[in-house]
Amino acid sequence: MTLQQALHEAVAHHQAGRLADAERLYRAILSTMPDQFDALHLLARIAMQSGHPQDAETMLQRAVGINPASIEAQLFLASVRNALAHYEMALAGADHVLALQPQSMEAWAVRGMALHNLLRVEEALASYDHALTLQPNHPGILCNRGAALKDLKRHEEALQCYDQVLAVAPGMAEAWSNRGGALSELGRHADALSSCDRALALLPEFGEAFHNRGAALSALGYHEDAIASYSSAIALMPRFAQAYYNRGSALGYFKRHGEACADFKRALVLDPGVAFAAGALLHSRMHCCIWNDWDQAVTQLLADVRAGKRVAEPMTIAAVARSPADILDCARTWVATHAGRPREPLWRGEKYAHDRIRVSYLSAEFHDHATTQLMAELFESHDRQRFDVTAISYGPAADDAMRRRLLQAFEHFVDVRERDDLAIAQWLREHEIDIAIDLKGYTYEGRIGMLAHRAAPVQVSYLGYPGTLGAPWLDYVLADSELVPEGDDQYYAEQVVRLPWSYQVNDRHRQIDPMTPPRAAAGLPEQGFVFCCFNSNY
Repeated sequence: MTLQQALHEAVAHHQAGRLADAERLYRAILSTMPDQFDALHLLARIAMQSGHPQDAETMLQRAVGINPASIEAQLFLASVRNALAHYEMALAGADHVLALQPQSMEAWAVRGMALHNLLRVEEALASYDHALTLQPNHPGILCNRGAALKDLKRHEEALQCYDQVLAVAPGMAEAWSNRGGALSELGRHADALSSCDRALALLPEFGEAFHNRGAALSALGYHEDAIASYSSAIALMPRFAQAYYNRGSALGYFKRHGEACADFKRALVLDPGVAFAAGALLHSRMHCCIWNDWDQAVTQLLADVRAGKRVAEPMTIAAVARSPADILDCARTWVATHAGRPREPLWRGEKYAHDRIRVSYLSAEFHDHATTQLMAELFESHDRQRFDVTAISYGPAADDAMRRRLLQAFEHFVDVRERDDLAIAQWLREHEIDIAIDLKGYTYEGRIGMLAHRAAPVQVSYLGYPGTLGAPWLDYVLADSELVPEGDDQYYAEQVVRLPWSYQVNDRHRQIDPMTPPRAAAGLPEQGFVFCCFNSNY
């Protein structure tokens, strides 16, 4: 058999997917002709298809040395280096190809991927856009473009990008999964879940789709199902740090802090820079009362917060801060991460001519919860001659005595669970709400993004999270002189409004349990003063 016959037969096996037969023939050719370019190049492609990118790189380096004029081999080598996380080398390779062939769509795409992985996302987007001018509806490049837009917090544009992909490639599971991620970022969690399910119907063992599905389920309150989805993602992608972090967060909902602690640790082993995992681990340790190396851990965490690193959420730092400046620094980093670029304001200075001031309270806790146990009478006490009061509820549709009381307390009760942040903001603007009051802040299930669209002339933070939100779209925080001492206003992004005596409202109609348990029932001695601590152990 001649060289050309052997090469032709090997290529035929390769194209038919018979990789073992193709590899055998390529290696046979190379045993007699070690510098045969085509055999080296094509054997490198088999190495990549078989999951051995390091072997592919070695072979391609030899191939390019033999035939440096081969644009195809140069470009493939740059792609392989992207897969090996040698991003600077991949970028240099793509730029070398573009110097020779400026209109190479593939080179622009490889360049975009290298820049994206180097976190030079704006430049990556520009490269993807250039590639799309050469081939406008390329599904893979459109999908990468959507990922870049997502990283830039331009979620509406990312969603449009994925819809464009699916218009030309409806069977592309990656696009359905990424679309689910974009929908979750927009607060459209039910739609996100449906999109992820479409991805898994196309590709049942798609780890990233399970991960995005877990995020949607968690946001919808289906935490057990979310844990199962994250676990499926981890089984398929055991080195995916973000899946461990998110599963740990879901486990925390059930107070399974020991398991959460293990997940956060694993996430940080796999990727020491995974956003907010260091703070989550510290918070889980606090719940488990694991205090060894405590001062060192807190000192490091606060140093990272002061450096602007994405290491902890505000609730964690509020518990360990050594200065109110730490809480402000953390909040600003959190806002920059989760809110992204400033939204176009929905309210632009228009003057409303209302007979009554329209006030909306926004919360996930309009049911039997600590917030409403404090606030129920306040809602009932508004002067209806002067105020039109609305509840904007994005929490569960509970059926309890408190919920029934609140339905009577408000003139309007609007359930917005299925609406994204923009849709809620648009409702506030369309109904010309004068004052929007957020009752959640950074506590569990808070959605501060709703007010990022500047839907009302006055936007206020109150009660649920008394620290600063660090957000430029909150005008005021209601506090008192104990919560925010005189001189500490500088540590609040909001203007501090101090109420007299106490900022914390209380419902005078709350029932006290008529039965006082005997000491023996609580395991206490009959005599002696009992010291109690009723706060969370963290």
